[in-house]
Amino acid sequence: MSQSYQTQGIVLARKDFGENDRLLTLLTPDLGIIKAIAPGSRKYHSSLRGRIELFVVNELMLVKGRSLDRLIQVQTVNSHIRLCRNLYKLSSAQYLAELVLLIGLSEQPQVELYELLLEYLGLIESNEVPQLLIVHLSKAVFRLLTMAGIGPCVDRCCLTQEFLLPDPSRHDDYLGFSNSDGGIIKIDSSNTVCEAKLGSIELSLLQYLGSSLLLDYDLPELQSTWYKIEQILREYAQYHFNYSFRSSLLLGGLSQGDL
Repeated sequence: MSQSYQTQGIVLARKDFGENDRLLTLLTPDLGIIKAIAPGSRKYHSSLRGRIELFVVNELMLVKGRSLDRLIQVQTVNSHIRLCRNLYKLSSAQYLAELVLLIGLSEQPQVELYELLLEYLGLIESNEVPQLLIVHLSKAVFRLLTMAGIGPCVDRCCLTQEFLLPDPSRHDDYLGFSNSDGGIIKIDSSNTVCEAKLGSIELSLLQYLGSSLLLDYDLPELQSTWYKIEQILREYAQYHFNYSFRSSLLLGGLSQGDL
């Protein structure tokens, strides 16, 4: 007798499978990353067509198969339809999905990861302040990296362990960000090559990402700095996962006018 089970899941990836089916990769809170067949979903009149788009959240009933489980019932909870209406929002969501696929585990609960992804998909989708999108994305990436155990060190120098506090009186780039050392370093503490140079403002923003404080900065004035922070985190993630994010090519080419 076939064994069926229920779960909730977010569609992270999908591809054609056979003549009429699609293979879905889903993040679930109780089973982690799973793969499942959506039978007949490529047929024009299939009831599954709109329910298995990227980032749709569904209540699922599946039946276990020899190699791949199969969807037998789907009820949509949240379609996140507005993500697809804005190129930057869509690219940001795809970037987070790629990162989640790298850090997510299979066959074990991933409740914290699931809730974190849901939180930021919602924030990115509903955001109406263009300058905040890059902030939401940067904070999501920082939290995902921390959850994976490789969050960059931003409160102290990675080499000397000296605590770092923003110094508004300094207007030079007196700090560096080193992928290999795991975060921020004082430039005068070593001859280590760093991937980016940082000043007091960049230090403040990076430390904000690791805190629960409310943002208290002039967003339009710091927009270019936030782009720099996002790029630093993206390159850091690519270095530690030895993986090039496909969505990063599009993110890197977007400007404020695309928001």
